[in-house]
Amino acid sequence: MTSKDAVLNIAVNLGRIAKYIETNRLNRAVVFSNDNKQYVSHIKTSGVSQNVKKSLKAALSLSNGVSDTNSANVPDDFYTYANILTHRARLFV
Repeated sequence: MTSKDAVLNIAVNLGRIAKYIETNRLNRAVVFSNDNKQYVSHIKTSGVSQNVKKSLKAALSLSNGVSDTNSANVPDDFYTYANILTHRARLFV
């Protein structure tokens, strides 16, 4: 797996997390949040550009708080970072 693949997998999982938060299926959202840990460990060993690291750090800070979904904006935040990471992976990895 390349770093680009790992970043894209994280982006897809963020979209899935958003979908499950919207439908109030937090147990499924947590599964995909935990999956992202595997991809993050791969990225840490292989490395990515600084542009991607900044976005990744912000996105993963959201992902760590999956159980705190009181705000209506939370799914939108996940969708936004999924989109950002998708584009960053294409441009900078």
